[in-house]
Amino acid sequence: MGVLHRYAGARHSDQLTVSAARGGRVRIAASGTLGLGEARRVEDAFNHELDEGAAAVLVDLRAVILADSCVVHTLVRMVDQGHSVTLEFRLSAAVQRLLEASGVSHHVIAEPGGPSLHRPQRRRRSRRPQLR
Repeated sequence: MGVLHRYAGARHSDQLTVSAARGGRVRIAASGTLGLGEARRVEDAFNHELDEGAAAVLVDLRAVILADSCVVHTLVRMVDQGHSVTLEFRLSAAVQRLLEASGVSHHVIAEPGGPSLHRPQRRRRSRRPQLR
């Protein structure tokens, strides 16, 4: 895919761990405070794993206690770039609140089966007449 990596050492950080399992599954976990630098390293690790052919990526942010607003843009970009893999997020309350306050929590779905850019689903119409 050829995505720009901002930092050569994106895989090595006290707050960031990247682990791979069988079948091309990758877990990217961050903890503590996520500011601009840390958000870039998470995104760089994500892009590196996409370039390496990961089949599934879990972005685990459950241990994040404070997040800067730049994290919102990072997560939305990851959703947009991760259309070719099974992508799952696990979010801390701090990250979830930030997404909700920014009005984009519907873009990042933190549940198995995962996030996707929000596309309204068609509602099935009942064939039964409605009583009013």
